[in-house]
Amino acid sequence: MTTLPAALLAVALLAEPTATFQPPASLPAAPEPRDPGQPPAGTGADQALWRRLYDGTSFAALHLARIGQCAFRIRYARYYEGLDERIATAAPADAAAARTVRARLEQRAREADAAQPADGGRIRACRYTLLDLEQRMDLLDDPKVAAAMPKIRAEAAACAARMEKVIEALRPAADRLEAALSDVDHLLGRAPPGLPGAPGAPPDPRPVDGRDEREER
Repeated sequence: MTTLPAALLAVALLAEPTATFQPPASLPAAPEPRDPGQPPAGTGADQALWRRLYDGTSFAALHLARIGQCAFRIRYARYYEGLDERIATAAPADAAAARTVRARLEQRAREADAAQPADGGRIRACRYTLLDLEQRMDLLDDPKVAAAMPKIRAEAAACAARMEKVIEALRPAADRLEAALSDVDHLLGRAPPGLPGAPGAPPDPRPVDGRDEREER
């Protein structure tokens, strides 16, 4: 049985005003997000290495995609079939021109195929190397990070050199193959297929899917 003093205490507690949350007068400003196309804080040498590897993985992927797009066009826009029809039905001079253009397209397609590295250039593996470097560049005050950086820098430099060789092979092959396709379009009097406009800069090459695929190394 509730006693009178206890009942009075309960009533008094219910009558107490409820405290309301008072936000602070001001909140600290959130740091500005870093432009993903710019290197993080770090030494000048590390930033230069980051830029070299970032550009290398970006442009290697870009030129590989250009060749893939050309292969898609050849197959689904029926470039060889269109040329073969012209060769079979056109006047002799026009048929001869079509044979020349077809032979050039075949040669450029073989060159582009040969330029593609068998292992894909290990572009994805080098993107993880880029992340390894990026995540430690501004943590050099940590002795463990500082001790690990020579190995990470060496891996990044090796990846950058590999990407530069991949680009050296892919870019001219992609240029020549695209030019050969343009020659076919001109000869057959048709517009090239609509393609996305070239971006002002390559896409961010770093993996964003959260999966660690370092076994590609």
